[in-house]
Amino acid sequence: MSDKRTALTVGELIAALKEYPADAAVRIAHQPQWPFGYEISGVVSDGEVRRLQKANWREECAPCVWLVEGALDDAIDDSIWRAWVKKNAG
Repeated sequence: MSDKRTALTVGELIAALKEYPADAAVRIAHQPQWPFGYEISGVVSDGEVRRLQKANWREECAPCVWLVEGALDDAIDDSIWRAWVKKNAG
């Protein structure tokens, strides 16, 4: 992996999730300086947004899939980010 930060691809996300139980809940950890956790309520692609809602939505962008934020799960602390950094160090 290069030093340039990029978004995960669908394939990379699927591969990363394979090490966890299939029935585990998935949450989004949002903004480490003021941390909150969110449920994921769904998934939508740029193509679906163009087809169903707005024809010129992000026409210039490569295919993209969005995890749609659901309900606020709870306030959390920065342990999630620290664990992620430690897991991916090296």
